Amino acid sequence: MKIKVCLIKGEDKVLENIVLGNIIDNIISFKIEDMLNTIDINKELFIRENDEYKFFLDFLNKSCILTLKKENYSLDINVDKCNFEIFDNKIIIDYYIETDECNNHLIIEWND
Repeated sequence: MKIKVCLIKGEDKVLENIVLGNIIDNIISFKIEDMLNTIDINKELFIRENDEYKFFLDFLNKSCILTLKKENYSLDINVDKCNFEIFDNKIIIDYYIETDECNNHLIIEWND
């Protein structure tokens, strides 16, 4: 299935791609370059992962963990703001964490 992904950091659109992905049991997964992105709609989770690290953002608990895989080290990151909105064929993820300089706005759209 084709998924449209748009990432806005602050006021700048830094990514807008159409990628191949899957939606199975309300879990959306798609790959951009070497990065596997997973969104669990029911649990309101956003996970980005490659061979080097895993970024885990839990919107219900307002928690974020960054794990460096090779070093086997995890770091809790403060979440200043997070919002997870679900529409028919669209998800809007909005978050600001202490390690970023600005707000992140991720829009995911797909067709059935």
